[in-house]
Amino acid sequence: MGGPVSSSCGLTVATDRFEPKHVETVLFVGSTTCHDKRNLRQAGGLAQLSDVLEDRETRAGSVGTGTFSLAATGLLDGRIAASASRDAMELQRQFPKVKVVCSEAFTRDGPVWTSPNISAATGMILAMVEEDNGQYLSNVVAQSFIAYRPRVRKHPCSPLNQTHG
Repeated sequence: MGGPVSSSCGLTVATDRFEPKHVETVLFVGSTTCHDKRNLRQAGGLAQLSDVLEDRETRAGSVGTGTFSLAATGLLDGRIAASASRDAMELQRQFPKVKVVCSEAFTRDGPVWTSPNISAATGMILAMVEEDNGQYLSNVVAQSFIAYRPRVRKHPCSPLNQTHG
């Protein structure tokens, strides 16, 4: 495998051949079309990836609707998976062997981690970093996640600062 991969929004990403002997963590990320079975069938490498992940001590995780792709590998069969409430019923319908829970937090069931959204994924990734490298590094990484909201500055000539009376 390897080569160009087209996304659902038309973006093409160049990929290299997958060398599974060095993989420790594989993350499945979502999109607005991840729950569509037609798209999952087009991702023919999922079954091969499942074989790679089952044969090794590899951690697998998903973010948002990436859980549909992870479930399509069969790795979630019999396991708990976190889902946003808007996707939970469809996930359960398509993958009845998965124990779907509506959660605002990530879940971990053995080597499989799932996150219902990007906010919960932040905590999931920090937990993975802590497991692999300890709490100190996890805290350092967490500090880099702090995002400040830009403040709207009122310019003296701005209509926002004018009073009408």
